[in-house]
Amino acid sequence: MLPVPFPNPLMTLEVIAQSVYDAHQARLGGADRVELVSAIFLGGLTPSHGLVDEVCPLLPSAVMIRPRPGGFDYGEAEIGSMIRDIKFAADCGAESVVFGVLTPSGELDLDRCRRLIESSPLPCVLHRAVDATTDPVRSFESALEIGFTRVLSSGGASTAWEGRANLTKMGALQPNAVLAGGGLRPHTIREFMAATGISHLHGTAFETVTDTSTQGAPHLRYGSEGSPPESEVKRVSAGVVRAMRAAMS
Repeated sequence: MLPVPFPNPLMTLEVIAQSVYDAHQARLGGADRVELVSAIFLGGLTPSHGLVDEVCPLLPSAVMIRPRPGGFDYGEAEIGSMIRDIKFAADCGAESVVFGVLTPSGELDLDRCRRLIESSPLPCVLHRAVDATTDPVRSFESALEIGFTRVLSSGGASTAWEGRANLTKMGALQPNAVLAGGGLRPHTIREFMAATGISHLHGTAFETVTDTSTQGAPHLRYGSEGSPPESEVKRVSAGVVRAMRAAMS
């Protein structure tokens, strides 16, 4: 018997937020929860303590606990830092924490995940590391068995729509524990929900705006090769959030 996750409304919209501005826009647009991250360009990393401390009292916040980009096989020092970040998020009033650990062969590392779960006073969410495993549906079951209360997944595919078959299987096992994410947009949400029966969704609601402060040196890149232009800012739009919410009704 899989554990029943903490109570959920019939429908949930979780929006990624990288800043206090993002969190305010998400709340204005009607999001139920934000996932606080930094470095979305890298797939999302642990946000700053200042952001966590500022946003968690404003609205329900799931805090990403991912100490570095580039896979999910973490060493002992990284696990230690994740435990400390989990405790800080709890002290700030976070709703949940989001993490995942894989083995070198790309399977869910049950021992290290269990260790992080046991260290947490908050509900724990397995993120899309589950999609890198050989059998995401079985990994979903294993995640719930060891104490994860929610699993963010695209069904093992690049997008939730492409992975809808696996997501439907997950939903048949425990619908309130599936948080579907990956490429969902206002114009695709209704069709996705109808096809899968899943009503707990996660996504970006960004618009691209220009920061003119670097216009005097447009050739500069402070990030790695391939990073966005320094003048390009991705931030949450309340209007996009409203459109996503409307598509769910």
